[in-house]
Amino acid sequence: MSAYYIKYKNKKYRLILRNSSGQERYKALTKSFLRKTDGVLFIYDVTNKESFKDLESWYDLYKEENEKVIGLLIGNKCDCERQVEEEEAKKFVEEHELKKYFETSAKLDKKIKKAISCLLAEILKSKVLENNSSYNLSSIEKSILYENKKREKKKCDC
Repeated sequence: MSAYYIKYKNKKYRLILRNSSGQERYKALTKSFLRKTDGVLFIYDVTNKESFKDLESWYDLYKEENEKVIGLLIGNKCDCERQVEEEEAKKFVEEHELKKYFETSAKLDKKIKKAISCLLAEILKSKVLENNSSYNLSSIEKSILYENKKREKKKCDC
């Protein structure tokens, strides 16, 4: 779990990222997280067709628990030889009414912050700016400042 603190227009917001690792054994735990979730990053491995096929069941789980969650699709490992074409991913985004698609590389740190900023901007747009129709999504993305603050482990005085 990672916590990010976001400052936007002099207000501070907290973003908590939880990773279910896409593993079946975490589905029950993931269901409880989704009830209170404002946004979801659906991440698959572009070098693994099965990880892409698994998106359908994760999407169904998300829709079952929280209709209003904002979702983005991320194809990771774009620096490697792919098994899933970008067109397939874009079709998934369109069919499932997700907000956007990004191809990232965690290894090269490519577009990770851009994807997180986009998700934050979409959440702000829906939650904070819902009564204000005069906004520019790219200006929201650019004005978000965030820093990752890892929890420090408590030290034992033993």
